[in-house]
Amino acid sequence: MKLKTIRIYNYKGFRDSGTLELAPDFTVVVGKNNSGKSALLQSFRLQRASWKPHRSPSVERDVPPDPSSRFEIQVEFDWGEIESLAGRHGATMIAFPVNRTDTDDIPDLSVNWRAFVSRQPVCLELLCQSNQSAAVATRVPSHGQFQDLGQGYRTTLLANFQPNTGQWGFGGIVGNEENLAEIAEHGLATQIFVFDPERLNIDNSPPGSGQTLASNASNLPTVLQELEANPARWQLFKQHVTEIFPSITSVAI
Repeated sequence: MKLKTIRIYNYKGFRDSGTLELAPDFTVVVGKNNSGKSALLQSFRLQRASWKPHRSPSVERDVPPDPSSRFEIQVEFDWGEIESLAGRHGATMIAFPVNRTDTDDIPDLSVNWRAFVSRQPVCLELLCQSNQSAAVATRVPSHGQFQDLGQGYRTTLLANFQPNTGQWGFGGIVGNEENLAEIAEHGLATQIFVFDPERLNIDNSPPGSGQTLASNASNLPTVLQELEANPARWQLFKQHVTEIFPSITSVAI
């Protein structure tokens, strides 16, 4: 999964951030204090972000604030990730919209379906709102691989899970269904981790407070101690630290 862009509406210091493009590998944000760096980081929690609508002198005092923060994102998956996410979260069907005219060039779609849907990454444009439980697609079809011109132009290829083989197989062609946004939501929930450390919170948690790092790093010492017990992973962790911060040559607990 790769986040490509984000646009923030009505969240903390952002009334409208405009579309922000993310680099393929690392994106570094630099700015003065109170310029919105932390708010930008926290916005990647998407609809799980805290309820904090935008307030500034430009907002009229007598007008009730809009309670909903909105985050528009462009996120890219390859087909293997779509299958993996669907399988891990109990989906037995993947509904993938296709251009009906494109299918005319495929001699046997039931045999060649996988090559057809995996011909390019699946890039979804989604809207996440702080008062909504799930992301929704902002375009039809959600992957945008062709322009949907209305009834009769689009159809949907179904991939069904085969329990006997543990694989996805061709399930046929139906009308206008699609569930890619729903599948992508699982990826957003499980593959985005917002690390928002606060120095005063370090080691505020009791010993044995879990192996999962809290987003504010309150249990960092405990997690590092757990990680150190696995020599291979501990060495890999130290390599990553040195790669990102060359001035740090070693980490010890």
